[in-house]
Amino acid sequence: MNHKIVTWLLVCFYGFFASGCTDKLSSKVSSNNGTQRIQSAERKLVGKETSKNPSEKSFVTHSDDPSGNSSENSLETRITAVQIFSAGRHKKGDVKVEVVSKPGELEKGLMFRKSMAEDSGMLFIMPQKKILSFWMKNTYIPLSIAFIDDGMKIVDIHKMRPLDEDTHYLSSKPCRYALEVNQGWFKSHGIRPHDKVQFVQQ
Repeated sequence: MNHKIVTWLLVCFYGFFASGCTDKLSSKVSSNNGTQRIQSAERKLVGKETSKNPSEKSFVTHSDDPSGNSSENSLETRITAVQIFSAGRHKKGDVKVEVVSKPGELEKGLMFRKSMAEDSGMLFIMPQKKILSFWMKNTYIPLSIAFIDDGMKIVDIHKMRPLDEDTHYLSSKPCRYALEVNQGWFKSHGIRPHDKVQFVQQ
């Protein structure tokens, strides 16, 4: 009789112990699976962000201002000529241009050059619109300059004397563009303030 009781107690104790271990093991596996799912989800999210960043940077690069920061895709590298029209859209002339937009290029301009081809010029593109000021230090070619506003309208035209360091030629209002050509080119084509300008891109 005592032997049966002992045996029954052992069976009950074993069954209780086994059940507890199974529950703990099941809980541990469930917990581990939950942790793995969270980590996997986090890795997936990070992966999406990482793959998104290059396109964002590329977008920012391609949307840089036309001041030369994106050399191959910027406006400056695509402009090859400037066309000028009357207010009634009658074409008056076009000029092939060399475009400058970087600080060193803007400062140098046409300095030290002795000649420039007919129907050619230099287009200056400033980082932002402002009152522009030009002079003729170390510039040997007689030039005419047109200041152009954001509306692509000619604001002023000035004749500039070679090697003149005393005179500063100013725009009468904030402008972002200036076009230098051989002196007399604007006059010979009947171009005057209020005419419209259009950039030709390659």
